Formats: sequence, structure tokens, C-alpha cells
Amino acid sequence: MKRNQDVIRKASVADIPRLMDLLHQVNMVHHHLRPELFKPNTTKYSEQELETLLGDESKPIFVYDDGEVLGYAFCQITKPNNMIRLNCFFQAADAAKYKDALRAAVALTEKSRNHAGCIAYDVFQSATRSDVFMFCETWKDDASLKAHAETPEFKKYVAEIEACGQMKLERFEF
Repeated sequence: MKRNQDVIRKASVADIPRLMDLLHQVNMVHHHLRPELFKPNTTKYSEQELETLLGDESKPIFVYDDGEVLGYAFCQITKPNNMIRLNCFFQAADAAKYKDALRAAVALTEKSRNHAGCIAYDVFQSATRSDVFMFCETWKDDASLKAHAETPEFKKYVAEIEACGQMKLERFEF
């Protein structure tokens, strides 16, 4: 019986026979184009595998249904990595303080690279301004960054750097 309205809905176990038919049709199209890669009369998933997928909330299957299932979409829900990138810019109050701050920055960088959750950590000197350097840090997640900020070496070296000039922080999550 044809419905008055087309519907895209989450697939159910009752849709498995029709999904198998559609998967077979897709496989045959591929087989005709690349017979060396796709075997005839097969499908990507077995009925049991489809039933398992239907129970996996992170991999929903949707169907287009106008009274008969005419299409499908296999999806995968992923969460963002929640990695954090920090760009911390430092500008020295004077040339002598720049040297002291850079020494502390290099020491902090060496220690921080070994902290749990550290993906990348480096310090870069400006090519155009003799009073500026920048930390570039990437952390696995916020918990790793917070643990790093609580370490004795972080507190020590950041205090030394802040005593030598101004810092500006940019934070990006991805």
C-alpha cells in the first residue's frame, strides 16, 4: 500500500530482506564494472551482520520508504576528537628578559613533551620581531591539558615567563 508521503526512517529488522535485495543490486552494478573486484550474487553484509548493525546506535541505517523501501543510507556517528590546540604568544618587556623567558620556554617545552596526552609541543621564535616567541601545543583532550597545567614544572616555568613580559593565549578545539 502506497503512503501519501515519502518517508526517511530508521531501518528495522523487518527491512532486512529488502536491504539484502538492494545490496545485491548495488553489488551487481559494481560486478559489471569491475568483475575482478566484485563477485556476482554476493552482498557486502549477511542478514546476521545487518541485524547486528541495526542494533548498533553508533551505526544507524536509514531507509527511504514510499510504501516500499527504495533506498538506504549506512551511517556512522563519530564524536569529535576533542583535541585542543593552544597558541600562546609571548612578548618580552626588554631584550634581557626575552633571553630569560626563552630559556624557561625551552625548558618547559622539553618537560611538557613527556606529559601524558601531549600530542605536540614546541616553541617558535618570530622571524620578524626580536621580542616575540610562540608556544604551539596540541593535547589529546581537556583532561590532559588540565593535568599538564597542574605540574610543578608548568607552574614554575610559566611564572618565570610571565615575569618577563606579556602572554596571550588562543585555544582551538578540534
